[in-house]
Amino acid sequence: MAIFSKILVAAALSVLSATAFSQIVPTGQFTGQQSDGFETQNSPGFPLCIVGRVFNSTADLCDNSGASQNMHITSGWGFFCSIGPHGGGRFAGSAGGPAEYAFDQTATRFGGFFGTNSGVADARAEFYDAAGQLISTATVVCPADCTWTWNGWQVLGGPAIKRVKIVGINGYNGGGFIDMDDMQVDYGTPCPGPVTYCTPKVNSLGCTPGISATGNPSATAPSGLLVRSVNMRNHKPGLLIYGVNGRANLPFRGGFLCIAAPVKRTPPSDSGGNALPTIDCSGVYNIDMNSLAQGLLGGGQPLPALRVPGTTVCCQFWAVDSGFPAPDNVGLSDALEYVVCP
Repeated sequence: MAIFSKILVAAALSVLSATAFSQIVPTGQFTGQQSDGFETQNSPGFPLCIVGRVFNSTADLCDNSGASQNMHITSGWGFFCSIGPHGGGRFAGSAGGPAEYAFDQTATRFGGFFGTNSGVADARAEFYDAAGQLISTATVVCPADCTWTWNGWQVLGGPAIKRVKIVGINGYNGGGFIDMDDMQVDYGTPCPGPVTYCTPKVNSLGCTPGISATGNPSATAPSGLLVRSVNMRNHKPGLLIYGVNGRANLPFRGGFLCIAAPVKRTPPSDSGGNALPTIDCSGVYNIDMNSLAQGLLGGGQPLPALRVPGTTVCCQFWAVDSGFPAPDNVGLSDALEYVVCP
């Protein structure tokens, strides 16, 4: 029994580990390296796969369910309601079962406009890696009224996408009657997740500050990347310093400056925490770097590079620590490095 329990635990840890390293998250509308409005393919009737391939012949779009009626390119399609193209003169859908995209190379972003004429809203997107393993699922939003809705996803860590299966939840033919138009895909290397580095400065109360991030770096999103530091002195002014020229590890004010020059500052804030006259390490700093990048936090212009996909950003919290004599009367967290994603 003990051996069996250990096997179960090991298996569970393996699944959790795979999940932790697979980050496929929603993304806003984008124009990909390859686009497809299904205007050029010659696919009469209901073939198994779209004749002529898709995405400039870099992927196949098939219905592999084995049903007698499969993929369909059309200028209009009626069932419970009638749907026309989102753009151009034609769109694609599956009448037999799930529609499946298979990419020649792994994809890091995928999306497009989805609709349904089945009378039942929504579908399920299943994302598979190059080994054929299911790495994530997501809801495809498409109201049951033959209108079009954007749905898109991007890879922020873990394996990239080799196949995407779009499964209608309507019960017809195992998941068909999901329509697609103006589809987009990007190929390449996924954006890595944020990582911490450098050595924080132990503050005058003996606490060690720590920096972390939640959310997704984005060149276009108005919010969604919260950078945070804890174990700071309560009710002290502080700010985030950042740069786009790499890491550093330079002695500075009794600690280390972890960002290569030139260094930019964010607007200051108060660390909050327990009310004075209590003095402790309950202070916390938070700043949304996506909001900063879009100029939504005031306090001067952010670096334009924060809105350029692929930019590597390094940042570190700096705060007042009056428990140290000048000029060392500052608190310094460790540092965070992240890559701006599209």
